[in-house]
This record gives sequence, C-alpha cells and structure tokens, in this order.
Amino acid sequence: MLPRFEVVEDWAYRVCDEFSQQVAEELALGLEPAEHLRGLDNMLSISRSQVFFVMYVVAPLWNAMSLLLPEFESARLCMERNKAKWKALWDAEEAKAKAKAAAEAPAPADAAEGGAAEAASDKTT
Repeated sequence: MLPRFEVVEDWAYRVCDEFSQQVAEELALGLEPAEHLRGLDNMLSISRSQVFFVMYVVAPLWNAMSLLLPEFESARLCMERNKAKWKALWDAEEAKAKAKAAAEAPAPADAAEGGAAEAASDKTT
C-alpha cells in the first residue's frame, strides 16, 4: 500500500530541496526561516528529519488506521520498514561524522610522556 523505500527517499530529497530553497528565499527577503527547515542539505540532517517525521506525523496516523482497519496493517509495517531504513542511514552518517571528527582532532600527547613529566614534577614539589 505504501511506496517502497526508493520512492519515499526520492520524495524526501525533493521536499528537503524545496525547504532549502524556501530558507534561501526567506533569508534573501530578510525573514527568519523556521528552524526545522534549516540545514536540510546533507544526509545526516535529512535522515534525522525523516525519522522524526515518521515518528510524529506518519506513525500516529498509520498506527490508528491499522487498529481501526486491520487491512492497513501492511501499510503500517511498510512505514516501520521505511523508518528503520532512515534510522540506519542516520546511524551510518553519525558514525561517519564521528570518525571524521576523531581523524581531524589533534593527537593527544603521549600518555607515557605526560605521566612521566607529571611524576617528575611531583617529586620536585
């Protein structure tokens, strides 16, 4: 009943692109764009927004519909699968961001050198 993930994903990108264009236009007009429309130009924020969209907009509708009309259960299950795929993308992007931040962080001083210097300074005081 609901579209497969590839269709959902394509529409999510289209909507996020539209939101990004709206933010740019509002900024050009000197307006303050809505915070939830900002920053939808990378997979981390897109996947995160989709998980929250499903959780707070889509799921309440489909959960209620499947309770009232059992034939909607397949749609609810499809929604859950799509949400799980968005969550997996979100997790993967977070892991990439953490790995990149760790790689770009300055290397800590050698612990053994720091410990030896600290021990030496303790002896002199």
